[in-house]
Amino acid sequence: MAMGFFGTLLRDVRRELSVRGNWVLAGDIAQWLCALALAWYIALHGVSWTAFGVGALACVLWQAVAVAAVAWPGPGAFKDRVDEFHQGVTVAMMCLTWIIGVIPGVAFLPLVVQDPDDNLVLGLFLGGVVIMVSSVAGLMTVLSLGGRAATAGGDDGPPGWADGGDAGGCGGADY
Repeated sequence: MAMGFFGTLLRDVRRELSVRGNWVLAGDIAQWLCALALAWYIALHGVSWTAFGVGALACVLWQAVAVAAVAWPGPGAFKDRVDEFHQGVTVAMMCLTWIIGVIPGVAFLPLVVQDPDDNLVLGLFLGGVVIMVSSVAGLMTVLSLGGRAATAGGDDGPPGWADGGDAGGCGGADY
């Protein structure tokens, strides 16, 4: 008897949710969308500590989802080098946001917008600051917890990885 469409769909969804790299990507994309929503809200309604705090908290929580996918101990903790994937995605997102969005926007928007009370530039800048701070916090957390997650599984690295640095005698020196 066939599983049917929904049975196959649920199996595929379950398989994709078990891949740690997908959680890293989802967390980073959601973090970027939260920072974008914060920038938009500040541009439309003005800056307030409440709005900034809620936006920053949302970005930190989504970065925590990405960090949890890397640092959660278990059999797949460093199997697919998820820590390097997290670093690559997070640094690329943070740098591209600043290089393509924030720096040109802050430089050119005052030339286009004639209203001195417009909060567009401030919203763009604060959204970029929230992305940068939450991304750097996530990168530092993965760096500090990454070794613990790798050793929690009992392995020194991913399967098939051998550190040949001490093999072969390094000139007779004892380290």
